[in-house]
Amino acid sequence: MVGSMDLHLNPHVLSSLMVVCLLSLMFYVIHAEPLSRSVEALPTPPISFDEVLTSHFGGGGLGGMDLDLMEELGVHWLRAPLDISNDPSKPYSERGLEALDELVLECQEHGVAVYVVASAVSEAGGWPSPEFFAEQLKKAVERYDGDGVDDLPGLVYPIRYWEIFNEFEENKGPWVGLTWEDYVEYYRLAYQAVKEACPECQVAPSSMVGPHREILQALVDAGLSDEIDFIAYHFYEEYLRVDELVNLLRDLGLQDKPIWLTESQFGGMERAYGSEEQVAEWLAKSYVYALANGFQVVMPSELVAHPDFPDGLRWSCLVDEHGTKRLSYYAYETLIEKLDDFTDVEVLSVGEIEVPGPGMGRTEGLFAFKFIVKDRPVYVVWGEGNLPEELKGTFKVTNLRGGERIVDVSELQGCLDILFLEPLGEEVVVEERGSSSITLSVEPSTVAPGEEVVVEGQLSPPLKGEVVELTFTPFRHEASSATVTTDEQGRFTYAFRPSQATAWAVTAQWRGSEGYEGCYANAFFIVRDPSATLPSKLELSYRSNLSATLTVERWLKNWVKVRNAGPEKLSLTYNVVVKCREGWVDISPFPQPFNLYLDPGENQTIWYFIDLTYRSCEARYLTEGEAPVTALVYIEDSNRPGDYVAVFIHHAIKIVPTEKLESNFVVQGCVKDPEGRPIPNARVELWGAYGVPQLFTGVDANGFFKLEAYAAKYSDTGEPHGYCLKVMADGYQGVSKAFFPRPGDVIEFEFTLKPLEEEADYKLVVKTETSGYPIWEAAMSEDEEYIVFANGHHSYENPDPSRHGIYFLATNGTILWRYLTTDQVWGIDMSRDGRYVAAAFLHEGVARLFDREGRVLWTFPCGEAREVRINHRGDRVAIGTTFNGLILVDLESGEELWRTFLEGQVRWTCFTQDDSVIYAGSGDGYLYKVDAATGTILGRAYVEAWPYRYGLALSDDEEYIATASKIGRACLVRTSDMKVLWSFDTRGGCHWIDIAPNNAYLLIGGGGSYGRMLVYFNGSIAWIGPVSASGVALDERHVAVAESSIDIMTVDG
Repeated sequence: MVGSMDLHLNPHVLSSLMVVCLLSLMFYVIHAEPLSRSVEALPTPPISFDEVLTSHFGGGGLGGMDLDLMEELGVHWLRAPLDISNDPSKPYSERGLEALDELVLECQEHGVAVYVVASAVSEAGGWPSPEFFAEQLKKAVERYDGDGVDDLPGLVYPIRYWEIFNEFEENKGPWVGLTWEDYVEYYRLAYQAVKEACPECQVAPSSMVGPHREILQALVDAGLSDEIDFIAYHFYEEYLRVDELVNLLRDLGLQDKPIWLTESQFGGMERAYGSEEQVAEWLAKSYVYALANGFQVVMPSELVAHPDFPDGLRWSCLVDEHGTKRLSYYAYETLIEKLDDFTDVEVLSVGEIEVPGPGMGRTEGLFAFKFIVKDRPVYVVWGEGNLPEELKGTFKVTNLRGGERIVDVSELQGCLDILFLEPLGEEVVVEERGSSSITLSVEPSTVAPGEEVVVEGQLSPPLKGEVVELTFTPFRHEASSATVTTDEQGRFTYAFRPSQATAWAVTAQWRGSEGYEGCYANAFFIVRDPSATLPSKLELSYRSNLSATLTVERWLKNWVKVRNAGPEKLSLTYNVVVKCREGWVDISPFPQPFNLYLDPGENQTIWYFIDLTYRSCEARYLTEGEAPVTALVYIEDSNRPGDYVAVFIHHAIKIVPTEKLESNFVVQGCVKDPEGRPIPNARVELWGAYGVPQLFTGVDANGFFKLEAYAAKYSDTGEPHGYCLKVMADGYQGVSKAFFPRPGDVIEFEFTLKPLEEEADYKLVVKTETSGYPIWEAAMSEDEEYIVFANGHHSYENPDPSRHGIYFLATNGTILWRYLTTDQVWGIDMSRDGRYVAAAFLHEGVARLFDREGRVLWTFPCGEAREVRINHRGDRVAIGTTFNGLILVDLESGEELWRTFLEGQVRWTCFTQDDSVIYAGSGDGYLYKVDAATGTILGRAYVEAWPYRYGLALSDDEEYIATASKIGRACLVRTSDMKVLWSFDTRGGCHWIDIAPNNAYLLIGGGGSYGRMLVYFNGSIAWIGPVSASGVALDERHVAVAESSIDIMTVDG
């Protein structure tokens, strides 16, 4: 897998744009657990190997493997590595082939065959020779070829597909020391070895990431075209660049080779992007288009998310880390059900595909394909246009979620979502099942342990004798279940005595019948020990019912305000969870860590949000309609476990397709040049926040334009949904204008475009290959002679200790020293003169100081920490910890000077120029002003949550500090009295912020609905735009904003 580019532009020390790029190469290797059964006890595979060979769908690799889930999904291929070293005594690792043996036998129990990627690995003695590699590979092929000679005992599914090396690139990543010529020799001998052992086995060259020519060109030039049985391909964006790959193969004379897509992700790798619905559509459309253009097998990189995967990879997996199936899972399941075992495919209609960047893919026109499955046609269509002539009559139509309906094809008009169409005979009569519902209640709503509650419900329609399943789910305890039967009116009653003192949910589920769909409902109650005292000490305020239209809003952010009404200080822990079908699901609230420290009379706010991910349970699968989501906010006395307060908050999540949002306001105006003449070729774009909606138009001969769109208010704040007008014309400097309409508005604008006076260009100063792992933070010396960065990320499994760590470079690209570690280093800084580097090691729980030569001068035990900062004088080091507050250390001696507890994790800090004050963002939602001499807290401002990396910006005159909150709010704070002058919710993670010279404006960005913004000091918003990873105010007139590329813009947008 190849990761994405990340960068940071430091406004204080860079006079030119310098970009730190990173590429990540990941290949997960996880050994199966040893089998405890004899070969004779192995179960018979559910299908024959011949049936497996006809399958077109796989389940990815070992990092996200779940064989039960793969069998349920219906995939039949798993990608697995086989590494071969130069050690004659153990060329396949310490366990030899034992791990692969176990994997093969376990996979075949679930109807899954293994596809092997065989790679040479360099160890202490160097690379294995091509001859040795081929010899060892031949032995492995012989063990798994299924010919009955020296086979793995119990083998039913032989290994028939072999790939030679994973993502080989000359002298890069794990392949440093190998050239293209070396690879050609490895491949030539490996191909011969495989065929000698197993003539029917198929061999592919190393997988390529994207349609890159080098590896195939090297083999073709070496005369090995006939020794390429199939192509292994990896790609991680929507639509997979299929056409480019097909053209490349045709150019090389390899157009008849089958293609296996053995790694693919939709929705991100390092960073997540796209809604869950978009990810599902990208997966389905990309796979259909690939299969229709010569691909034999497709599969995701990983099926199930792991908590240690980076954000994007976790988001693009089909099942999340909690075990919840995403919409992409159901889309893949539908795709497999409809198209697996197809024997032929015909392209009936193809529109246009455009993918300018990750998450930006779109199609125009009609896409229609005819697959032959078990001698019957299955059509797949999407887009806009006239359906092919052969589609006539009655069809069973299936959507991505698996929902089916019977229609006459003439009813399918307009812009179609991806659909599967199966023709039916005229005699087919289909009875659609009716809908059903359950109402459910529990009385009393609060009881003591062992007291009785009565559950009452009503099934509609009122059917008699139907079995309803009841599940009682206590928070933090095991669930129990019971069944009841409905009476003549469809009612049911059940008495239950709960034992645990906690918050409870009861779920009533009816499975449905031939005439009606199934349904379920939740009800909630509290079981509290009579000795509990916390309810009398706390006052809570909250909104108990809230609804949101997430098509427009992206998320619903809610709060619970907690006040200590007692006479003593309280130390509390808390959590926020939602009740999904599988149980309580943690939704990661704020403050973080999940603690509240309240003096008598003090208030604190708990924040959480509901979006179209696992946080909204089944609502995330809606394409249209409404679904309930209930959140539990659970607050407990840290000193009295079991003494708690809990509230249930009910949310209605509404989904309205963008095309059904009815226009209710008008924006119009004219576009002129400086002399007042209309510009007839001007183009006008209207972008809503979160990209909803997107409208485009031109102007008439008088320069006039008019657009109609949908105005809405955010349900959680009441603020209007923002828009940005972008006006452009050839030869003129474009402008952008943000505005916030209300229903019924008619908004007039007049734009004057200036002739284009300046154009930006760039020069790549230096590019240096380093670790291959993501960079979390970087720092540069004041003279721009040195740069340091560290590998910090959401924990890759077993990072390579020979590459992962801290890198100190000259800015000409020379690596001066490395400090290698498998730990995560999220906090790193350099002294202004470049003499010292301070780093915080997350899991080891220490901070280290290095000199310019990379020598460790001291190690300070601080506990878990993600933040470290050297002051301007270069004599103090501030360390921000997760649990131990803010610590100041003497740089020369490494001795602690003071520590101050800031009631939350400290995630970003900055010193004033004279080093007298430290500003520190804390997990309790406050920005603290701390006396650097004594650690005394001088003041604080509530800014909602801890600041993300680069989430604090101090103005040059130090009269203001700006903050970017992890959960969305950007604030401008006056430093003299720590008063928040204004704030704005970007409705998503707010990742970075900068203040322009002379306080000209603020530049704000992140992953929310307002992904990039220019805001003036009075809080007025100049323009908004899509998500961004980083940015910098270059001067009073120009900005740089980066996501997949760097945009240099004027302040006019």
